[in-house]
Amino acid sequence: MKPRILVFLHYYLPGVRSGGPLQSIRYLTEALGDEFSFDIVTLDRDKGDISAYPGIVPNEWNTVGRARVLYLSPDRLGIYSLLRLLSSEEADCLYVNSFFARQFSMVPMLGWLLGTNAQRAVVLAPRGEFSLGAVGLKARRKRLFIGIAGLLPSYRRVVWHASTVSERADIHREFGTEAKVRVAMEIAAPGSPVSACEMRTDKIPGSLRVVFLSRIVEKKNLLGALHALSGVIGDVEFNVYGPAEDPVYLSKCRQAIAQLPGNISVTVRPEVANAQVPAIFAAHHVFLFPTLGENYGYVIGEALAAGCPVILSDQTPWQGLQGAGAGWNIPLGQPEIFRMAVQRYVDMTLGEFQEASAAARKFAVDFSRRSDVVAENRSLFRAVACG
Repeated sequence: MKPRILVFLHYYLPGVRSGGPLQSIRYLTEALGDEFSFDIVTLDRDKGDISAYPGIVPNEWNTVGRARVLYLSPDRLGIYSLLRLLSSEEADCLYVNSFFARQFSMVPMLGWLLGTNAQRAVVLAPRGEFSLGAVGLKARRKRLFIGIAGLLPSYRRVVWHASTVSERADIHREFGTEAKVRVAMEIAAPGSPVSACEMRTDKIPGSLRVVFLSRIVEKKNLLGALHALSGVIGDVEFNVYGPAEDPVYLSKCRQAIAQLPGNISVTVRPEVANAQVPAIFAAHHVFLFPTLGENYGYVIGEALAAGCPVILSDQTPWQGLQGAGAGWNIPLGQPEIFRMAVQRYVDMTLGEFQEASAAARKFAVDFSRRSDVVAENRSLFRAVACG
């Protein structure tokens, strides 16, 4: 029989608002679903919705791709209900996809502490939550819980899943070098990610179409993107796509928008379906994303695959962009470098931009074709589930 992996994840397909963790589990099940039985426990609706997904049966197992999914209604998210579920679902491994999520991380770890869970081992993926930028948000509350967790035997027994070597260092910083950490990068979309875009011919020197596509929350740092545009010379069209999850933060962003000079045109647009993302990136020249921390960043790969160079912080795994001509990795504390990078693309000729666009696509292909990525994930779950 195939080893059974019980996955706890706040949001899953067909949701569109939760970002990377959903895509991580989707591609993991597609790549390894023939070797492992993946059973996913998740909420029955998307982030912010008041009704369940259409076409699913709440509180029963549904087949979704190569996995089974148990969509829990909100009344099944109490501690008692979740602990009872965890005690009844035997599995070789419990795979928890967050450190700070209450129902989908803290409660499963409580069951592990109490010894009531019916799973032999636990893998915990913090999904970039321990990057310095991420920990710095609501730092007092997070530091308190990290300190408490560090004293509990349940957290000392887990195997931590780090997506990168830098995330492994983040985990060791918070839980000590004795913490058991396995590094396995996120699995990219099956096949080549390159979209069927023709060679771009729409770039003229002195103008630029810039896009920000992500959740509008402090961690994704839209404010940093807006500050980077201040002082840029030339005509810049900046389109912002994504759900506004934090009204207070959105208000700060709107204040920053109002202070930009007249040559910078900013439009805040609604969130978009996943199927629309490649076309949006293909319609823009640059993806500006000074995020405070990403353990992977699927949206970055989508931008590059569409031939849209990226200007990123240095808090993502997508390193070496400038050397490849595909974009920039910039330290968060250097806003003037972000501004200089944007200006570089504003000033580009058509020929220069075509070279940058081709380099972006090549970078996406090379990044996604790393043959060891699937093997790393297979080895992680084989070691835990079969060890």
